[in-house]
Amino acid sequence: MELTVVTKTLRLVRLAVGLALLSFGSVALAQTQASLESPTADSFQQSGVSLIRGWVCQASKVEISIDGGPLQTAAYGTERLDTQAVCGDSNNGFGLTINWGNVGEGAHNLRAVADGVEFANVNFVITTLGGSFLEKLIGEYTLKDFPTPGSSPTVAWSEPHQNFLFTKKLTVPAVSDAPSSPRAFLESPTQGSSESGVSLIRGWVCEASKVEISIDGGARLATAYGTTRTDTQATCGDANNGFGLTTNWNRLNDGVHNLRAFADDVEFANVNFAVATLGSEFLTGLSSKQTLAEFPSAGKTTTVSWSEAHQNFVVARTTATEPKIGILSSITDSLNRFATTAVGPESPDMVGVAATKDSAGAATKVNSLAWTDATDKLQADVALTTDGLPAAYKDSAGVEARFSNLTATTTTVSFFDHTGAPQGEPVTVPINVGFLQSLQTVANRIASNAQSAAVVDDGHKQLGSAAGVQTQAANSTLRFTPKALLINLQWYGGLTTGEVLCAVQAASAKAGILSQIATKGCQSPVISGFLTRASATRQAQADTFTDLVDPAAQQALRFGADVAESACATTATSADCLVPVAMIIWEREKTGTPITPSATQIPAPPGGMSASDGEFTDRVRITWIASPGATSYQVYRDGLFLGSTTATSFEDNTINRAIAPAARLSVMSECCTDSSTSGGVSYTYSVVACNSIGCSSASVATGSVKVTVAVPSVIGQTESEATSTLTAARLTLGTVTTQPSTAPAGTVISQAPAAGSAIVPGAAVNLILSTGPTTVPDVVGQLQSAATSAITAAKLTVGTVTVQDNTSPAGTVLSQLPPSGTVVAPGTTISLVVSSGPIAIVYVGSSEICYTVTAGFGANGVCSQCASSAASATLRNLGALTIDSPRFTVQASFDAQGNCTVGNLTGGTGTNPTTVSNRSFSYAYEVRVGGIGAMVDMAEPVSLDRLDISGGVGPAQATVNMTGTLGDSDMTASGSVSFPGQTDFGPVTIGYKEDIKLQISSRAAAQ
Repeated sequence: MELTVVTKTLRLVRLAVGLALLSFGSVALAQTQASLESPTADSFQQSGVSLIRGWVCQASKVEISIDGGPLQTAAYGTERLDTQAVCGDSNNGFGLTINWGNVGEGAHNLRAVADGVEFANVNFVITTLGGSFLEKLIGEYTLKDFPTPGSSPTVAWSEPHQNFLFTKKLTVPAVSDAPSSPRAFLESPTQGSSESGVSLIRGWVCEASKVEISIDGGARLATAYGTTRTDTQATCGDANNGFGLTTNWNRLNDGVHNLRAFADDVEFANVNFAVATLGSEFLTGLSSKQTLAEFPSAGKTTTVSWSEAHQNFVVARTTATEPKIGILSSITDSLNRFATTAVGPESPDMVGVAATKDSAGAATKVNSLAWTDATDKLQADVALTTDGLPAAYKDSAGVEARFSNLTATTTTVSFFDHTGAPQGEPVTVPINVGFLQSLQTVANRIASNAQSAAVVDDGHKQLGSAAGVQTQAANSTLRFTPKALLINLQWYGGLTTGEVLCAVQAASAKAGILSQIATKGCQSPVISGFLTRASATRQAQADTFTDLVDPAAQQALRFGADVAESACATTATSADCLVPVAMIIWEREKTGTPITPSATQIPAPPGGMSASDGEFTDRVRITWIASPGATSYQVYRDGLFLGSTTATSFEDNTINRAIAPAARLSVMSECCTDSSTSGGVSYTYSVVACNSIGCSSASVATGSVKVTVAVPSVIGQTESEATSTLTAARLTLGTVTTQPSTAPAGTVISQAPAAGSAIVPGAAVNLILSTGPTTVPDVVGQLQSAATSAITAAKLTVGTVTVQDNTSPAGTVLSQLPPSGTVVAPGTTISLVVSSGPIAIVYVGSSEICYTVTAGFGANGVCSQCASSAASATLRNLGALTIDSPRFTVQASFDAQGNCTVGNLTGGTGTNPTTVSNRSFSYAYEVRVGGIGAMVDMAEPVSLDRLDISGGVGPAQATVNMTGTLGDSDMTASGSVSFPGQTDFGPVTIGYKEDIKLQISSRAAAQ
């Protein structure tokens, strides 16, 4: 998302310079400088809310990627006077506020990019206290012998920083008439807070071209403005609203200071805060770990470690989270054959992966696995094949085992003595080959990477070669370089070591040569921890996370700094090389006796509570009497946390802004009774006194503020748009209901209070959203009851229902109006036509048949008389028409000219089914010729006066196609055909015609 006007202008200028430099090719590129100052390889541990920071010369944008994720734009262009000599100007600082708790515990990687060119790539470790942002924690401790022997500074937990800061007992007065804004907020420092070390002045502003800070009335300092803050989307309508300014508080004196914040020259925050220093602007070369008892809760301990980059302590480990089975470190000493090792934090055993290394100590080929117990002097080495699978096992008791015939679940183990002679027969035992295959995959990746490696993986990659770029401790003894590949190597190496040691134990038992080393190794704390954690967290699988840290490894291991110097003798076994590495790791872990909290009991509740009663129009001032033993106070409004302070007064500048309910005061009810007053609103305030032990019960007072706001119109807006509009007007969203409407679905069709109403800030506005126009459902073919349900469910009503004869079951919907798919308003009536059910209709009437004969030799002969006979028809099921008409026989006599003289109709009945459609129908039957009881072949010449025409007696001569219609009370049909014949006089043409006229005689339900 784009930044502000000033920032964008600055970037355009930088971009223009950059494009000009590109025209000079590599010379221009060599002049570009950059440095990532935090996190660094030197202080690889990160915790709490912090700042990714550094500086870059001549760039248009700086971006950060964590763990290979998307690039995030850092705010760029803050004043850095220390870069003037290198860059030629000073507006080169960049920063990105980050809550490391949201990234997650464990080892991570960070890349920094300037205008698409990477200039830093570091690995670091995050430690959390079990949550991304912990609220209402209390903790104050007096440290031992830091920064010099005999020194005892005090640190206290800071919720905004999610870390410990140095603190001194100071009274911080409240600011009179402090400004506030619903669209800008200063998050740190806050009124009455304590600050120390290097941290971030931060917050957010909805819209501005610049955000500036002034400390103690000094010159305004530009912040880096425009970083992504998704939590401001609802208030601001966009997310690029964050600002931050890296500050070394050690440059200020100990004591109380003032900070004012401005957005486009308009002040939106003014706070007093305390600063505690250690007497130096920037301490270097220090190393210290301090363990704090009873934190973050009773019975838990948390170890903090000095971070030079932060000039503060950061959380290094805690018992509040799941215990780790091992401390993982990589070994970059080229004289030590191990690439990584995992040392048990509470046990004397360890596992490691040995490798071939290059001159820089980087692993190029994985060779073997090893386990050792430093206390009992027990060891085991597992040699790997060239493709990374177990080949042979040797232990300190002289036992040797070789592996063969690996299947998906088993392996064959053969034992040998120290001379190489076989011991017993080979035995087959279970083994988890999935872990072995995963180790093989990682080993092959390391070998492949080593062959193609051309880039240094830790520290800065400089944009240019000119002097002045701060490299990231390339020669430090505490470099932290394990990437996902090395972490996975140790994880799967540990699992494979466990599987091999346990397989050897099982095989030696079956072979009758059980050895002490196999039994102890399989059951050792570290090995057991590896196997147990793997089986509990995931199924073994051949395919591995070779480019990402395996999630099981993240949970199981605690990550430590590299071991840069830990050589081992060339004659030492692989397992022997583990011991000096473990000694270094264990030495680093020493912290001494846990420090108890400074206080011994919870303070009494504050006395003399009072709150302003209409004194201000935009805030409430709360005051109280100090509680003995209290080191800070927490203030709540209607049970929701406002902030903490060391002073005995607090000003609520957030009356126009909602407070997160997650910070509710536990000793108060879940809902409080805000009561409207004349032209204002009344709030209930609570204050609790706190120290390092905990907090008191609450003291309560009520204060009111006289301020109203006009309700904006949100009709026609979506719920999210209406929420943003109400928030901008200092109001909150109330209940949201829905109602049918012709308005688009999801848009507001009603609000209460109405637009223009004057109500108190923070009041709720209730909305009714349209469910949208309704689409008519398709109910044709459904029974009337089901159709009624469907129409009702669609928020429509059933209209006129007409019954019509049809073959469908009674009540079946034959048609609907409006038709399905029509978009109508809710409540529209839908008319239906339903079937009466199958019925039978019987017709009676007459069938008239006439003939003409044309002889091949003369004029047309016309029968002057037509014979008639009764006929009947039954219309069944209104779909299949059956005509029951006489099967007739007509004997006709003709004169020599072929004229008809007589016609007599006799005979039985015939059936001709057909299908009715739209009151029309058709059917057909055949006309046959021949005498009664005797077949006449028309192919033979016959006397014309003896010609017999019979229906159904002789062979078919022609087909009569009948067509008809159905009226409300009658039915008609007609059809005709001509066909040739042969007589003694020659060929003749016989014409046939039938007319049917029937009327309904009865109607009944079909059987």
